[in-house]
Amino acid sequence: DQAQLGRDTCRGVRLAVEQANEKGIGVPGYRLQIAALDDQHNPAQAVNVAKKFVADRDLVAVMGHFNSSCTKPASAIYHEARMVQITATSTNPDLSKQGFDTFFRVAATDDVQGPKGARYAARQLGAQRVFIIDDKTTYGKGLADEFEKEARNLGLALLGHEGITQGDKDFTPLLTRIKSFMPNLIYFGGIYPEGALLLRQARALALQAQF
Repeated sequence: DQAQLGRDTCRGVRLAVEQANEKGIGVPGYRLQIAALDDQHNPAQAVNVAKKFVADRDLVAVMGHFNSSCTKPASAIYHEARMVQITATSTNPDLSKQGFDTFFRVAATDDVQGPKGARYAARQLGAQRVFIIDDKTTYGKGLADEFEKEARNLGLALLGHEGITQGDKDFTPLLTRIKSFMPNLIYFGGIYPEGALLLRQARALALQAQF
């Protein structure tokens, strides 16, 4: 259900590799090639993918994983194998705190994104009454917690913080309860499959809070 994000990452990598090979840049004397596997945003499957990658002696680096919950267990395997790992998307701060010198990323961490989001909500959107939802993943909850800390510092009224489960489809009971608090902003830490459903179902309930 998050496949589009994986496809987009793969296409970006493929484009970069094609351009590098056309220009003759990269590793002198070699043409770059790609091997792609799907971790299905499942930490156990991410470990299996990592083991397959490190077992392939032709592979020298990994671009991934997408989800922080997958990147964390996989990163330990790459570090033990001394294989470079670069993630474009995993933002949980604890990934860097592991101290792995094989781990790199090119995205701002949750302790940057979360507070920035809270300041934007307060200063640009004029939010005063906020309800927070997260998807209980390493990414979603981590991001929402950082947003919440800064929102408290800014003096926003925090009406509640609830977790949902990835894969669930009906959030109407939760949103009905949230509506009774009359928030003017809902903050969601999570991914688009649940985010789209939350927004659609909120509008069906005439819950007009900014999202």
